[in-house]
Amino acid sequence: MADLTGKVSKIGEHPVGGGGYGDVWKGVLGNRWVAIKEIKAWSRLEHDNILPLAGVCYDFGFAPALVSIWMENGTANHYLKEHPEADYLALLSGIAAGLLYLHQANVIHGDLKGVRIPSSAIACIDAGMACCRTMF
Repeated sequence: MADLTGKVSKIGEHPVGGGGYGDVWKGVLGNRWVAIKEIKAWSRLEHDNILPLAGVCYDFGFAPALVSIWMENGTANHYLKEHPEADYLALLSGIAAGLLYLHQANVIHGDLKGVRIPSSAIACIDAGMACCRTMF
């Protein structure tokens, strides 16, 4: 992922879209129009089945890193292998509840796969992919 700090120019003084979960700004990168989506989308999500965003770390590598809590039980796939007695329906219900919450907030996940399971065995969704910059 490229660090675009100082390379993207915002167009206008007001966002072109967005809402309670973040603003979308029109910008220019080189000779291309870009949409700039603020990370507020993930930072404002509050639901039992959505991993909370703890913050951003700028000195972790060459690009900013999003920081969330660590899920002790790993992915749903790993958890179910280790706990075959687990309540599959409850896990799926948790995943569905998290997705419903995201969709009601007009957030599209974009990368749903073996979701993370905290130590309490409630299915959680990492909303990191919902907070990316897209080019058009």
